[in-house]
Parts: sequence; C-alpha cells; structure tokens
Amino acid sequence: MFESMIPMELLTITSLLFALLLTFHIVLFSSERIKRSGTLWHVVDYLWLAAAAVALVFAVLDVQRVRISHDIDRKRGEAKGELNQIRIHASHIVRYLGYTKDKDGSQKSIEWFKKLSRELEFGYENFGWRIFLAQNFNNLIPEKKADPGISVSLVERTNDQWAEYKIDPLNADPMVLKEAKLVVQDLYKVSEIDSEVRERESKLNSTDSSFRLQWPWLLSIALALRITKVTADLLKYRQAENRPFKKKDPHNSGSKEEVSVVSDAP
Repeated sequence: MFESMIPMELLTITSLLFALLLTFHIVLFSSERIKRSGTLWHVVDYLWLAAAAVALVFAVLDVQRVRISHDIDRKRGEAKGELNQIRIHASHIVRYLGYTKDKDGSQKSIEWFKKLSRELEFGYENFGWRIFLAQNFNNLIPEKKADPGISVSLVERTNDQWAEYKIDPLNADPMVLKEAKLVVQDLYKVSEIDSEVRERESKLNSTDSSFRLQWPWLLSIALALRITKVTADLLKYRQAENRPFKKKDPHNSGSKEEVSVVSDAP
C-alpha cells in the first residue's frame, strides 16, 4: 500500500503525525474549557471519522492503481516471453529450412525469417514486430479481424521501405509459408496482449489524480484527532476520580460513591 511512496514522503508523513499530536495536546492541556467541552469533542469525532473515511476511499483507489500496475508488468513480461519464443522459432526455421527456395528460385521467404529474428532481438519495445504483423496480417490470417493494437495505416502501407517485412504468399515455398502463418498468428497473440496492456495503461492514467496520494495525510490527521480525543477522555476520567467522595451510608464511612465517566467517543 505504501509502495507508491518514497522514503522521504513516509518520513514527512510520520513527522506530520507527531507534529499534529504535539499541537493538539498543547491546545488540550492549555485550556480547561476545551477539556470540559462536550460539543467540541463531538465535532472532533465527526472530523476524525470524516478524515478517516476519505482516506480509506483514496487508499482503496491507490491499491487498485498498484494492482493495475502489477498486472501491466505481468502482461508485459508475458509479451516479452512470447516474442522471445517467436524469435527462437524464426531462428530455427532459418537453421533447418535455410536451403529452401521460393518458387522463383530466390530465398526471399528465408530472408524474411532472418529479418524477423533480427528485429525481435530488440525486444518488446521495438516497433519492428508490429510492422511484421501489420504487413502480413491481411494475407496470412485474413480470418482475424483487425486488432486495436495494429495501426490501420501500417496495414495499408506497402511502400518499398517495408517491402522486406512482407512475405509473398503466392511465391513462398508451402512449408515455409505454413511456418510464416504460425509466426504471424503468434505475433497476433502478442498484439492482443499489447492491446490489454494499453487498455490497462489507459485505465491507470484515467484514475491518476492529484488526490491519489493525499490519503496518508488525511489518515495522519484522523489519527492525531482520535488520539487527542482519547487523551481528553482520560483527563475527564482522572478529574472525576479525584473529586471528593460522597458518603452513601452514614453507618459506613468507608463506602465511596462509584465513579462513573461516560465517554462521548463513538
């Protein structure tokens, strides 16, 4: 729960709690009127309860943010692992089918796998794997609907700059083409994970607020008020205990009236 705080903030909040406790107790001990006031301490009850309730709401929001952040990290790790498996797969195709030629006698399809393997070495954050998916999406997995993670402009662009990112399904060797389809399908799965990551990031940003980290401050105020209220109740008890005792029975001089202190604490 305190993961989002740095140690300096934690130290500041702790210092605030002790400062508030010191201030409230100085005010309490400096005035008999405050000690005996019933209305004031009822107001204090409402204040600390309200501050604690608001702090609880913001704490729940902060915990949700931490949970979403952990989920994003988990999804990214999953995507990175999938891309690494695809890279290994592409490397194996180059190694074991490297002699295979296309129908026109060239090895453009094998070069496509080599290019893919090199691009995937740069990892998940590199944009290359998305280009491979976008360029081959319509030809190799037409049964799939366009994924939100694939830019429409990428799907439609076929300029010379990205020509090597696109495999020719009509010219490629059937065995190599089959492996290429499997690779693109796996890239599509990574794209779905990437879409989930982006969705969670959007949700995380939408819950970001300047009040997100204010709950520890409110909780400090609530604790300081409540502890001060407990001290006030204790003082009332001590004062009542020190009052002269009344004799209930003239024949029993040792009998004392029972001390009764009613706290207005909730």
